[in-house]
Amino acid sequence: MKAHTSKGEKFSLTKNSMVSRPPLKPALEQIGTVRCPVCGHEVAVHITKTRRPFVNCGFCSARIFYNGRESMRLLLGQMEPVTGNDVLKLEKGEER
Repeated sequence: MKAHTSKGEKFSLTKNSMVSRPPLKPALEQIGTVRCPVCGHEVAVHITKTRRPFVNCGFCSARIFYNGRESMRLLLGQMEPVTGNDVLKLEKGEER
């Protein structure tokens, strides 16, 4: 028996074998880490679907979005990027 995931990928369901599941990936792409502006803990910087960076601190519950050009520039100056990330190359105008 064949089944489809929400993205149209096929995986098989058989009685004698384990279910082959589609690969899992995070919902939001992490581009780096930065100190939380409120409490100072190190937090991940994520990119929204509209390509805006934000941090979500699990320690103080602060959720900070960087929408302006200047705030994004300041964030990139403070951020330690995740290695092997293509998002930062695109932000700087480089080709893939």
